[in-house]
Amino acid sequence: ETWFRHHKRRTLLWCCGVAFLLELSINAGVLATFQPLAVRKFGWGGGHIATVNFLSAGASILVSLGSAHARLPEWKQAFAATALYLGAVLLGTWPPLVEWRLLVALIVGLKAQVLFMAPFTAIFSQMIGGQ
Repeated sequence: ETWFRHHKRRTLLWCCGVAFLLELSINAGVLATFQPLAVRKFGWGGGHIATVNFLSAGASILVSLGSAHARLPEWKQAFAATALYLGAVLLGTWPPLVEWRLLVALIVGLKAQVLFMAPFTAIFSQMIGGQ
């Protein structure tokens, strides 16, 4: 307990730093670049993008329900989400740019965000509360 009190602030800053880097990587590598690339390089229209967003929202519900059903400990769920973040960034940025990989990277990246935020918030709250 003494160790935690002494290192609490440092641990909280590391956790926030990791979350920041994960979000920065997925946003810079995949999410912010998806629409311009899909429209300019692959000729997608608004209907295509709306369909992907709709299907991705439906997948978010399935991911949330599956996650709740699995009842993974917070750290395991956060670790799995981190792996999805990294996988999505690699899929979306690995040359050459391919349409199907960009699409899969987008969906996996969005699902990683859904999976990561619930356990991250729980862990962060426990750390702030000192438990």
